[in-house]
Amino acid sequence: SSWPRAQAHGPRAPGAMVRKSLGWSAAEWAEFRMWACCSSVWLFLFLCTRILLHMDWFRLCLYFSPGFVTMAWAPLQRDRSGWRLVTFMAILFMVYWSTIQCFPVQCRHAWGLRMVTDKTFYESDEAIEKALVMERNNFYVVGDVKDLSHAVFYPPTKSYKLTGNNNLGADSGLEFKVLLDPTKHWINTTHDRARVGKWVSPLTGGLSLDFLLLRAYCNLHRENDNTVHVYPLKAFGLNPNTLNATAPCPYWSCVMTEANPNGKLPFLIVLALMGTMNYLHYRLNCLPNNAFQTWFGAGKCRMWWAWFWAALLPLWTAMFIKTTYDMELTGFIQFQIDGLQAWYLDFTDTNNSQGQVHQILLVIVWVLAIVAGYYYRVAIIRELGLDQVWCADTMNFGPSAEHPEDHNTFQVCVWRVDVACGGVGDGQARALARGEVDGFAERQDSRTLAVPRGLSWPISAGISELGRYIPMLEKSNDGHSLKTPDGSVPSLSVRLLYGGEEIHSTRVVKPTSSEWRNKGSIYFQENFRMNIDWQPRQTLRIEVRDAKGRATLATLNMDEGSLLHEFDTAKKVGKEMEFHTVPVTQVVRMLEQPPQNDAEDRRQVRQLQELGFSLHRLQGGGAIWLAFSEIATNQSSGMQILCCE
Repeated sequence: SSWPRAQAHGPRAPGAMVRKSLGWSAAEWAEFRMWACCSSVWLFLFLCTRILLHMDWFRLCLYFSPGFVTMAWAPLQRDRSGWRLVTFMAILFMVYWSTIQCFPVQCRHAWGLRMVTDKTFYESDEAIEKALVMERNNFYVVGDVKDLSHAVFYPPTKSYKLTGNNNLGADSGLEFKVLLDPTKHWINTTHDRARVGKWVSPLTGGLSLDFLLLRAYCNLHRENDNTVHVYPLKAFGLNPNTLNATAPCPYWSCVMTEANPNGKLPFLIVLALMGTMNYLHYRLNCLPNNAFQTWFGAGKCRMWWAWFWAALLPLWTAMFIKTTYDMELTGFIQFQIDGLQAWYLDFTDTNNSQGQVHQILLVIVWVLAIVAGYYYRVAIIRELGLDQVWCADTMNFGPSAEHPEDHNTFQVCVWRVDVACGGVGDGQARALARGEVDGFAERQDSRTLAVPRGLSWPISAGISELGRYIPMLEKSNDGHSLKTPDGSVPSLSVRLLYGGEEIHSTRVVKPTSSEWRNKGSIYFQENFRMNIDWQPRQTLRIEVRDAKGRATLATLNMDEGSLLHEFDTAKKVGKEMEFHTVPVTQVVRMLEQPPQNDAEDRRQVRQLQELGFSLHRLQGGGAIWLAFSEIATNQSSGMQILCCE
């Protein structure tokens, strides 16, 4: 083929020799390299946790299971079906819930039964007080402590001397039942009782003294070999007489599923830590020699993270529910339904006017927040920097797609460049296809100066000329338009680059002064056949340049996910065609005469939308209309693709 190809140069690396001997493609080798490196790091953390924290195998495997599931499952998923992801999450949630229910929950119940039947403990006030004091010291050290030994917490003054007895309640045998007894004279009001409850809530969970009592009892027997045993498979309906399989219950199984609505900071830390790692992996592409990108696949959105979150969230949700509510799954669902019914009754209760007003205001705030978030979704995506590399495009709820390595030959159509973008992003194309807007020309920023249609030509021309001398009336102040450094009318061209190498470039088009000042559209109407050797971590870069000033005015970077989305769109269009192929039809429609009015513009935009043309917002201002379509290798020999170069 006479078309340029973007390919790597230099001597063949040892990895390439291994890949060739295995018969793998470059993409398959990159996936394996990323899988091996990430799996090695996860296994290293697994072993370090085992050695340094001395954690048991059950909790260790349970907490690290999302990573292991991702290692085993993610490489097999070549499509990007969102429904498969949701089904995967539902199945994993049931697996995690059943695992927690059949062992840690049963162990906690067994420990509780043993405590209430142990007369030497449950009916002995002395034994209970001793156990409670020991458990209290695990939360607050109030005895056998010298304050001056921690000088970092005290002001550096020589005159400071410790006075009084520091052994506060160390062996006083304080009975917490007396502390929480509301009949005692030192608790005079409900407010005092609430304050004391807050002081003691870290020990009792804020619910009942039995939580602290059970934890203290288990702590007394944590080194005892004579522990309780349970039948884990009994939760699945298997009678112990049928299958006699037991499992011992160590100390941690007694407190692992302790229902406490407070103390959820570790759950938030897990989400924040995993989210930070995901973001760093996505953004970390600035290391020298691309080492981290090469070995760990960093610098782009990876499907593996979607499957990791799909494995982590079910475990996180199951543990969050079990450590908050001491109930079965059906009971929890019924509890939530009862809560909604109670909320609805309070909402419709005319006697509780104050509570009703608060609930109405809460509903209004939520509705306004959802509507505002949806309406300004494009601006939010743009401000977060997700408009050019949108991770959601790598996961869809439609038909499955292939990897970009399977699309080495494809066609790119460049229809036109819109000088003014009006703050609209890539979602504009899909909105146009759904009929939500009437054309890109009518979505200009309302803050820019627009000439009313009813004005005559001299008045409109006068306003346009006035805008040249009054900067406040310039449309370029909107922040979404193409601009040249000196404010002159440029000579525009569109360049296509891959891996830093220029593959194609359009002809130079010089807009008129009126088109440039009025933020019109510059038509290129060109198509190119791209034949690219895909390389990892490379993007297809599209530049709008000023040929006169030799400056790049705006850019567009399209990663693998964005290109796959365009290929999927072209495939859907091709299924509805009977006599012509998508590449030929795109070129024929694109070469039609540019529209002369708004009605023709809307009609032509909709026709091109139906053929797979999409509007892409440019970094630097403006927008560009592009269409991508795959060219099968068997088509290139039997039929020539139209080309208007």
